[in-house]
Amino acid sequence: MIRDMDTVAWYKQFWPWFIIFFPVLAIVAGIITLIIAINSPNPLVEDDYYKAGLAINRSLEREQLALSLGLHAKLSYPKDSKELTLELLGDLEPPVMLSVIFSHPTKEKWDRRATLSHLQGHTYSGPLDLPVEGAWNVAVEGADHSWAFQGRVNLPASQPAELVAE
Repeated sequence: MIRDMDTVAWYKQFWPWFIIFFPVLAIVAGIITLIIAINSPNPLVEDDYYKAGLAINRSLEREQLALSLGLHAKLSYPKDSKELTLELLGDLEPPVMLSVIFSHPTKEKWDRRATLSHLQGHTYSGPLDLPVEGAWNVAVEGADHSWAFQGRVNLPASQPAELVAE
């Protein structure tokens, strides 16, 4: 019986294929990973760190002003709606327009900017079409860009989401 095993060709036996399988699998997985890496650049990596640092300093000044004014907002974006309503509260004369920036945590192509018009009192409204439901980083800033504050909300939501300058 041992003699019969010795005469069988190597490619008809189990163990050579078992040993070859894992290196071939690693090569195929490496090629697939390379293709994904080439076709999906990482937008979270900053090219110019110096300019980003300057922008952070400017942003901190704007957030400090929002904090000193005691600004906070209530966002309403119900399910099946394409309209965003925002109530801006704090020690501030209501501006004519607001900008609200929605940034998806991982997909830059889903980021949106909404320009809201003043309706009455402290209420603003404007069109918004978010591509997916879930967590969003939200930044609210005045039309003159002198103040801004941000937070994280889950949208769409049945209850208004609260954003507070911190």
